[in-house]
Amino acid sequence: MNKELVTTFGTDNWQEIAAATGANVGKEGLLPSLKMNRESENDLGQTVPIGTFMVTQNGVSIYSKVAQFRIFLNTYQYMVYDAKTNTFPNKSIIIKNFNEQAIDELGGLKCGKINGKEFKELVAKGLVSKQEEEAQKAIKCYRGLYGLVTFENAVTADGDATTIENLPVLWRMGGDNFNAAQDTLKSIDKMRHLYFQHWIALDTERKKQGSNVWYFANMRPILNKEIEFSAEDMVTFTMFQESINKENLGVANKWRESKKATTADAFMDGSLSELELNDDISDLG
Repeated sequence: MNKELVTTFGTDNWQEIAAATGANVGKEGLLPSLKMNRESENDLGQTVPIGTFMVTQNGVSIYSKVAQFRIFLNTYQYMVYDAKTNTFPNKSIIIKNFNEQAIDELGGLKCGKINGKEFKELVAKGLVSKQEEEAQKAIKCYRGLYGLVTFENAVTADGDATTIENLPVLWRMGGDNFNAAQDTLKSIDKMRHLYFQHWIALDTERKKQGSNVWYFANMRPILNKEIEFSAEDMVTFTMFQESINKENLGVANKWRESKKATTADAFMDGSLSELELNDDISDLG
């Protein structure tokens, strides 16, 4: 461990730093998003390269078939997606491991997501309605990778050649791509290195089943080259953490208001006494 790591994290203990960065050690803000482009046309009707990585800055989207990515933080967040409105009506705080309590905006945990195995057992016993099944499908756990991305041979929607270098981004991964990073993260963990000590080579793979076509992210860690953690990296890491803190504070405030409203409703319908009501609200702060 170098001095910059100790300065940033206050320790040279690998386990403690790994936990702080969301490493696999146990049981959105204003950042540009790194995404996989699955469309052959953009909103303006321009033909754009499908099956590529994409970053949008100041309204300009940039595409690249290959990229390099350096992970600073590995996180998780539960979100509910409403396809009709293309919005997320509920989301949890951002967590770094599944031992944390993922409180959500509506006063619950994990947006109401039930463990997959447990839910299948409930379905098999006929204890779940069709509506409840649909509601569970709308709740997703996303992996959020905060890091730096570099595009060396990229193009704009107009076809102009361009590049991106060390751009701070959030890569939110769901569906088949949720586990795309798992082997990469484990391989770095095994070296007892931190994620930001290695670049990761990215490309995409086209998959097809019947008429369905989708793209999968391939990630290959460059393990023979270790990156020194710099003062500039310290600023970047702090920026990522502050972004997460801001997001979590907003969710926590909504969680608190939802709990207060629920408690007050319970008092109004007579299921809580005045003493219980005051105790519950004081506990929420």
